[in-house]
Amino acid sequence: MRYNYALKKKEERNGTNLKEYENEIKEALEYLNVGKENYITINEDSFEFSYSGCISRGYLQEMGKRLSKLGVGKEGFVRQKNKAYAFLSYDKSRTNDEQILVELVDCSTVDGENEYFLEEMPQWVNFYRRVELSTTCISLEKAKKIFNRFYEPEDNKEIVFLVEFKHRHLEINKYHENINSDFIYDYKSNKNNKSFVRENTCLIEHLYSDGVYQPDFVDLADITSVGVITEPKRKSLLSKFDVKIDSYPGVQYNANILSQNTKYTFTVHNVGQALATSLSEKGQKPFFYFDYGIACGKNARTLPKNIKLPIAKDATILLSHVDEDHWCGFRINQEALKCRWIIPQNPRKALKKTLSSVYSNGGTIIQYSANGLSILKIKSLNNCMVAGNSQSTINSSRSPKKTHETGNALYIFAQYKGKEYKIVISGDQDYDYQDNSYFNDINLLVACHHGGEFSWSKRAAIPIPNSVENKIVYSYGDGNSYGHPSKVSEHSKNGWNIEHHTPKDGNFEIDLELIDNTRTIKPSSKLPISFEI
Repeated sequence: MRYNYALKKKEERNGTNLKEYENEIKEALEYLNVGKENYITINEDSFEFSYSGCISRGYLQEMGKRLSKLGVGKEGFVRQKNKAYAFLSYDKSRTNDEQILVELVDCSTVDGENEYFLEEMPQWVNFYRRVELSTTCISLEKAKKIFNRFYEPEDNKEIVFLVEFKHRHLEINKYHENINSDFIYDYKSNKNNKSFVRENTCLIEHLYSDGVYQPDFVDLADITSVGVITEPKRKSLLSKFDVKIDSYPGVQYNANILSQNTKYTFTVHNVGQALATSLSEKGQKPFFYFDYGIACGKNARTLPKNIKLPIAKDATILLSHVDEDHWCGFRINQEALKCRWIIPQNPRKALKKTLSSVYSNGGTIIQYSANGLSILKIKSLNNCMVAGNSQSTINSSRSPKKTHETGNALYIFAQYKGKEYKIVISGDQDYDYQDNSYFNDINLLVACHHGGEFSWSKRAAIPIPNSVENKIVYSYGDGNSYGHPSKVSEHSKNGWNIEHHTPKDGNFEIDLELIDNTRTIKPSSKLPISFEI
């Protein structure tokens, strides 16, 4: 979160140049553990700093007292509104209340000089590690209210506004009490009541990476003014954020020989309205995750209490696609930022910001296109997993319309109780965009899209269960805003009758042996990577 402070009294503000008190301000901020990596900006009339989380009022009051003792701000300081660039993207394929993605980027972290530039880091890392941003998805109707006459959505065009907004922190239950009430508060007439959720209020997601994420609270932004920017300025801003991300090899992973009868545990974690699945050597922390998400945004309250996502050193995180509920688990376990991340698509700003932290923490970043199928190698078991997608099996000429249609599904080949055992994890990938040659005799299916819509066409094939040993796992959050799982009956009609629901039944776990199943795997490409425990 970005904090911006100015002197409270106008007369003192007019007669004081805060740049002359740079050392005193930085000394006072040390009390809050705000160091140089928090990108302190000191202007003549104000100072700003970033902090991963919400600082308590008492700490902020103590900051003011310390500044006063150091000879600056005798009459006190007052928090200012944040100035930010609001990047708006329209996606009509999303649900009506989420069609507009709004990314708020504090101006000073984009326009200011990067005095903490590190030569050993690529340009994109230096840029994104200092950028302060938060995201929200709102309805087209709300976007038009907030951005009034200025906004008309356009496909494939990112529109940018200059806004002022105030950060707020509210208990999650109180927030939902507000939005479920019939009365919408006018932010002008109720501007002093911090418990209200108003017409200009957006629930935002910050990229917490310092272990201070508080799932019982939500972060809000009240957008109080909107201004337009010139077209040259818009293009200039977009060019800064569209800087190409390079894959970063990081730690070198070597394939070691491992006995093929080693016992592994496959887990579908109970993470609320999100997805995280893992493989671990029995009794050990997971060395591999397919998605590492937790419930976020308006569904954050579906996140179970005291949740943990353990992860081994140098583990691999393969994303199904770049939607936030499939990768933001690092908020509760920063060890994930030291691991290897494999990204199948071009990431948006928030994920780029996260990947800059992965780079800074010594992790590995690999980008590739999930176009077709790729073999994933674990130790000596060359062909125990396949990931990727396919052209539409109903209409091969149809171009993907949604983000997840160009992402990964995962197929795991194993033995369970001496018999072959096949697992399909769809992520959010439509069944129609998966290679249906892997859809027969499935033993375990992690349902597509949290048990929701599984294809753009009603003619899509659902994977066929093994008639003897089969189970379907629905990963979702109880009371989520999408009504998931909404397609249980469709799966049941196709033979998936033994169900596991994560919010009711908790984590799903099964111990098995991974097998090299070369005879049934015909990938269209090969990923030049080896997974290692």
